[in-house]
Amino acid sequence: MGTRINDVSPTVKLVLMLGEYMHRHYHGRYHSKAQNLRVLLRRAYDEALEKFDALAMPTIPFTATPIPPADAPLNTVIDTALNMQANTCSFDVSGHPAFTVPCGRVNGLPVGLMLVGRHFEEATLIRLARAIEASGDWKLNYRRPRQESGAGVRFASSPTLEDIAMTDDPWLKTSIMAKRGLAKGQAGKRHELTIAAQGSFHYVYGPYAKPVLTIDPGDVVAVETEDAFGGVITSEQDSPTAKLQFPFLNPQCGPIAVNGIEKGDCLAVHIHAVETRGAQPAGKTCIIPEFGGLVGTASTALLNPPLPERVRVMHVDKDGVRWSDKITLPYQPFIGTIGISPEIEAISSLQPDYHGGNMDLPDVAPGAILYFPVHVKGGLLYVGDCHAAQGDGELSGVAIEQRATVTMQIDVIKGWSFAWPRLETREFPDDDRQRAAARRCGAHRLSRTGSLDERGLRLRRDRRLHAAQPGRTASGSATWSIRNTRWARRY
Repeated sequence: MGTRINDVSPTVKLVLMLGEYMHRHYHGRYHSKAQNLRVLLRRAYDEALEKFDALAMPTIPFTATPIPPADAPLNTVIDTALNMQANTCSFDVSGHPAFTVPCGRVNGLPVGLMLVGRHFEEATLIRLARAIEASGDWKLNYRRPRQESGAGVRFASSPTLEDIAMTDDPWLKTSIMAKRGLAKGQAGKRHELTIAAQGSFHYVYGPYAKPVLTIDPGDVVAVETEDAFGGVITSEQDSPTAKLQFPFLNPQCGPIAVNGIEKGDCLAVHIHAVETRGAQPAGKTCIIPEFGGLVGTASTALLNPPLPERVRVMHVDKDGVRWSDKITLPYQPFIGTIGISPEIEAISSLQPDYHGGNMDLPDVAPGAILYFPVHVKGGLLYVGDCHAAQGDGELSGVAIEQRATVTMQIDVIKGWSFAWPRLETREFPDDDRQRAAARRCGAHRLSRTGSLDERGLRLRRDRRLHAAQPGRTASGSATWSIRNTRWARRY
């Protein structure tokens, strides 16, 4: 049965009318030019595919848009339809095999990952797509850890494709969060907290700010954070002394309230991802007079003169932190400042304490689970101050500071309270033997990696127990002075 022209969509009519118009008035002139350009387009993609077996990019260059209503203006209908073809139509011209697989959700709607391969090598794309499908549940934005063998293909991703991969290690099923949390480790609804949605940042942790987001136990939240400098340090010519305004540093996003949580409960936070965002150079660090452990301060005088003020900005991506042309530091992103509201105090975001806050602990990284003792209804979680790299503390008062997108899964453990934040990782799971060792060392309670209780015991990543006493740097960041490390080997 033939199709009547009036039954086709407005976009099809537009293409047919445009083709007829070009044919009548230009007699194939521009069609011929397009055919010549098609050869150049095909060659450009062939050159890219000489280095990689496949290319990846978003199927459409933006998140899913609403379907225009039936009475929408014609130009709205056409724009909505044609704008989606920006990434796909080039392969209709070049002839490269391309197809889409779902890879996650944004605002509850699916995101398509378009795979492009060499001519006549569709089998490679099929193997790659199968590996992506087997890597996790895209509906939950989950991906299992990358395997070295993988699909056996070299894979190049578009820089505009958001990496939404998250950890899904088997140990999570035996974690405290999975065993005791209300959601039992299962991911719930996904939320986005953008810079625009956040509005004003917070510079204190306290119960007096209205929540910007309220979620249920098990929900996943992706938060866009500002860097510790508030975004005002952009080049190596900037002066921190002139641009930074103490104490308005370490801007925090939130607070995020959780339904069903009360004082005396525990807030569990599983960190899925900490991803660098924003324009390059994305990493910033500096030396500031009378700030940090490298220089004398008002409270810790030194004999040597202060180090000169200096700023370094650098390119940051998943391949590393490019300190210079010769030095690339490992990319080890983590959250510098995260915590919950105290009961009555308003504590500076520069200060670490029993609520969490500016702990600057590299272990607070993707894959880790944090446990916070809750002091107010809703918990009120704050987060900010992400780092691309840092040693075991901020010796200069700062790290490689960066803007980031932090993805966290949040749960509630009812009726479990303790004095100080705790941290659990695959290397340091919940283990009764560790607590027994802690008691033999004279500690009241073992708080895992980087977390302190009343007696200050810390279990380091080298699997030795060290007694530690908390200290403070001039910037307010926590330091740990280790004493008598030799006897710890006995345990």
